[in-house]
Amino acid sequence: MCRAFYRCGRLREVCLEQTEEFGREALSGCTALMPCAVNPALRAGERAFADTLLGDRLGNGLRMVGNLVISGSLCTGEVILPEHAQGIAPYAFAGNRAVSRVFFGEEIRWIGEGAFYGCSGLEQAVFASEEKHVCDVRLGNGLRVDASAFEKCTSLREAVCPAQQAGESAFAGCVSLVRAELPRVEYLSKRMFYNCTSLETCICTRAETVQAFCFCGTRRLRQYDFSALKRIGEYAFDGCESLKYAEFQDGVHLMPHALEDCSGLEEIRLSGEQGAIRPEEYALAGCTGLRRVEYHGKEWLFQCYGDILSPEIPEMVRLLFHSAFSCFTVEQETYLTRYRGAAGAVRIPMGIRRIAPEVFRDAMMLEQVEIPESVEYIGARAFHGTPWLAQKRREAPMITVRDMLLDGSACAGEAVLSPDIRLVCGWAFANGLDITGIRFSERRSVQVGEYAFRNCINLREMTLPDGMDVHFTGLADRGRELPPLAEQAVMDSLNCFKTDENGVLRECTGNISRLRLACGITEIGEGTFQDGNLLTTVTFSETVTKIGVRAFAGCKWLREVRQAERVTSIGAHAFSGCGMLRCVELSEDLQQIGARAFENCTALEEVQIPEGVEEIPERAFYRCHSLKNIKLPSTLKRIGREAFAFCGGASGLQVPEGVYVGERAFYGV
Repeated sequence: MCRAFYRCGRLREVCLEQTEEFGREALSGCTALMPCAVNPALRAGERAFADTLLGDRLGNGLRMVGNLVISGSLCTGEVILPEHAQGIAPYAFAGNRAVSRVFFGEEIRWIGEGAFYGCSGLEQAVFASEEKHVCDVRLGNGLRVDASAFEKCTSLREAVCPAQQAGESAFAGCVSLVRAELPRVEYLSKRMFYNCTSLETCICTRAETVQAFCFCGTRRLRQYDFSALKRIGEYAFDGCESLKYAEFQDGVHLMPHALEDCSGLEEIRLSGEQGAIRPEEYALAGCTGLRRVEYHGKEWLFQCYGDILSPEIPEMVRLLFHSAFSCFTVEQETYLTRYRGAAGAVRIPMGIRRIAPEVFRDAMMLEQVEIPESVEYIGARAFHGTPWLAQKRREAPMITVRDMLLDGSACAGEAVLSPDIRLVCGWAFANGLDITGIRFSERRSVQVGEYAFRNCINLREMTLPDGMDVHFTGLADRGRELPPLAEQAVMDSLNCFKTDENGVLRECTGNISRLRLACGITEIGEGTFQDGNLLTTVTFSETVTKIGVRAFAGCKWLREVRQAERVTSIGAHAFSGCGMLRCVELSEDLQQIGARAFENCTALEEVQIPEGVEEIPERAFYRCHSLKNIKLPSTLKRIGREAFAFCGGASGLQVPEGVYVGERAFYGV
């Protein structure tokens, strides 16, 4: 029983001749027990003998009670277990990173829960007479491997184990495991090989049941014999995208999501006399690579989405096709409106004509996409945020699919569209910060989706399909009479700037890191960019004359402020707390600096305050540790309290005569 004699400090001997198992912490803390005071047991719970003197201490750090190994936490390198060892206690070796190989004797019967959990250096576990156990499964010793026994043994590359039983998560997280063989196990437990990302081959010839999540995340699993299985649990093979073939016997029960997102699965064979299986809802969802089903000796091909409803295809076959493509929501058999899945690859079936906006947006695992010739339209941001689109951007700045421009945001300078382009998808050029011009080739018509030019803040010119050249100047373009396409470009590119009737910037949307302010903006309003987490560079336009209170306060990644050539006033706390700000190009027209304007700008290196400034208010440059050069103007009349306090790096500071210097103005300089 658990804690049967827990902390019985005066107990000296235990006579339990028939006991085969000690429960968790059964004798823990029995400090008076002599080393040989307990009869041998086959099994023991976690910490059953903790804080006792029980057992024999063998070489290389092993500790045993009778035939049971109770601790190997101090072992290093190769460990050869004694021939009489029949069991490994729970967590006996757990967390030991120094063990590289373990040799089990022929008498081993039990490997306890978590026995080798987290042994990240363990490369090999060798069982005696291994070949005999593998070749003749009738022979054996009834070995049982409990839950998590080898979990997170991240260096283990091969597991050939003669166990008859293996518990949950027995090999989970063994990310280097390439091959596993358990020829005697009939029941594969939950999460047994969960997240074994390198596993390619698994041989379990007697297994009839695969429990939930057993192989979930084994993306490289190429070989598994399904023919003996009778039941496959939920998500058992989820994400096994390298599997290409599966054969099922009559009556096999596929639980919901059993083979979800096995995107490489191309062929299914239904063997047996009836050729009938029981797939539950979404059992094959995401197996969009499925092309063939063999049923009653005849091969049926999936050619287009309409085959799911075709009366010419047997119902059992249609059921499998429907399950495979159940990750899609398709309206009117041609309009793909939704994707539910996390596969690494997706094959959109022939017959789909339209893909709705954002269908695959932020599908973080999607690396491969097959788009059929039948697709005529792709909605805005349909593949935004996918690895597939990111890779396409690295290959070419413009991504086209079936004469449709899917994405051109990676373009720089002038983006020239091919004459073949008939559709510019919505948001195609969005956030193209390096695009200065767009040239359409002459043709009758080009369809341009909504927000195609969103946040293209540096767009200066456009050549329309009719050959007309349009030049953009700034906010004033919003009131110009322009052709529809040019008008869309203006509204899209300037959409991020929210100004009032006086040109004061009240809000800036779009999460733009390298911002160039549009011509026509007169002032940065109070708190406009406060606590912005993405802004790194701001380039001012010639029309900006004022920076408001807390305009950029707390922009922790802001590094540079450029071309502030016409700014005459900087408000209080304007750049306070901009810890990465290194450079500010102050205008020669600057007249006023607000209190604490650059407080805690600890990376600011140089400040040249122009002629005309009469006051540097309190804490204007407080704790600007990196300031090296400070040039003060001859027009200066007052330096406020702690204005340059703790600017320890400043040198060569010269204060003009007659200037009032406030309390602690240069403290720590």
